[in-house]
Amino acid sequence: DLVYGETCASVGMVFFAHRMLKLSQRGEYADIMERLLYNGTISGMALDGKSFFYVNPLEVYPKKNEEVQAFRHVKVERQKWFACACCPPNLARLVESVGSYIYTQREKQLFINLFIGSEAEVFYGENSAYITLETGYPWNGKVKLVMECESGREWDVALHLPDWCREFELYVDGESAQYMQSEGYLYLRQCWKGRHEISFNMKMEVREVRSNPKVRDNIGKVAVMRGPVVYCLEEEDNGADLHCVEIPSHAQFEETYRPDLLGGVVTIKSIGRKMMLEEESPLYLEDGWERYEEKELLWIPYYSWANREAGEMIVWVRKH
Repeated sequence: DLVYGETCASVGMVFFAHRMLKLSQRGEYADIMERLLYNGTISGMALDGKSFFYVNPLEVYPKKNEEVQAFRHVKVERQKWFACACCPPNLARLVESVGSYIYTQREKQLFINLFIGSEAEVFYGENSAYITLETGYPWNGKVKLVMECESGREWDVALHLPDWCREFELYVDGESAQYMQSEGYLYLRQCWKGRHEISFNMKMEVREVRSNPKVRDNIGKVAVMRGPVVYCLEEEDNGADLHCVEIPSHAQFEETYRPDLLGGVVTIKSIGRKMMLEEESPLYLEDGWERYEEKELLWIPYYSWANREAGEMIVWVRKH
């Protein structure tokens, strides 16, 4: 709740991770770039593009943020502008240049780092290849890559295998593909003469993520993710006092695509429980006083929070 998760810091890390990819084609850099692009960068801008967060907290309680001086830097609503307005233009140039991060190439290797619908010409000259990438990512894990190349030379197509992906299927022209896996990429090597179609299908499931135990405030808590997207609970959907919410040890998650909500998002439903608060409760209580009510929880992508009414929000949730 006191985090100084500056939008500029996330944007700067994308720039840095991209430069590291150019030096060494390792999947961990693409993982960092992807995680930031779908979470800590675009959370800095409202869905209508007209207001911005300087600081991107992982938990907000509006009353505390308004009244406690130490929390004044953490806003519960995006601002139209800032006295030091580095974040809005930094985010704008990132969004406008995102196409340059999708692919990197060497002399005989083409790397697909991000799964973003796009068209590109690679290798140029007599070795030119034309690429069309189609996908429903990050809401589903289906990726189709169509290539047209007349040179007939042998080269590698290397697909980023995200660190969240545990199961996948890979086909070339409808046949199960032979590939080599190395440092977070799946390498397909052959002569790519004519038209070829690569289908890469990643199984996308909801999962719970824990932070390193050195992060003291997160002990006993989990964050919910699906694919590269971090999720949160917002007061608009789940009511107030989100700090009282817990999810069970064997939580079941139900995923639904909602085209009518927040510009079109996959939401997640789960059953949890909420501690019942009494207005007149004493400051200290003995064991056994706790009362819980079962509660259905609705999780939305973190980047989309604060696009409706101002209210509480939480990413790290207690687990019982």
